[in-house]
Amino acid sequence: MNNHHVDRKGHARTLVLVFVGLFAVATMLLWGWNTFAVEVLGQQEMKFKHALALEFILLAVAGVFPVVWRLFVGRPASAG
Repeated sequence: MNNHHVDRKGHARTLVLVFVGLFAVATMLLWGWNTFAVEVLGQQEMKFKHALALEFILLAVAGVFPVVWRLFVGRPASAG
């Protein structure tokens, strides 16, 4: 039996969940910035595209730490 169609549904569901998650986190960043920084600190308002860009920057920076950890810290000690 071929379950190839089940895999496609699983990938599509994962992709939709990722996009919904990105949208939700960008919306939370936008709301948080516009309520705190604008009202309390007197900063400029942020647009949705800026919140999305900030989210991608944070994800990229967070993705660097595991790579650096594997390159420098995660190596076994050389025996000689």
